[in-house]
Amino acid sequence: MTVRTATKPELGRSVPVLGFPLAILSDPDGRIAFVSGAESTAVEVIDLETRNLVTTLDTQAAGAPSGHGLAYVPVA
Repeated sequence: MTVRTATKPELGRSVPVLGFPLAILSDPDGRIAFVSGAESTAVEVIDLETRNLVTTLDTQAAGAPSGHGLAYVPVA
């Protein structure tokens, strides 16, 4: 996946992700992206400022059949 900014779209940088990215969601601050893939049960967490992979969430281990579809639910 290539991460670009609205102000400088030419400064994109590729970030390797598992499988084919299906859904991409950012947190309200726009600093973190969550990426689910069509060929994976994982959700990858990417720091959009550094464009580095932060961690991979194993949704299958949490009882979910796949990582398809994402929703951001803030913790109060």
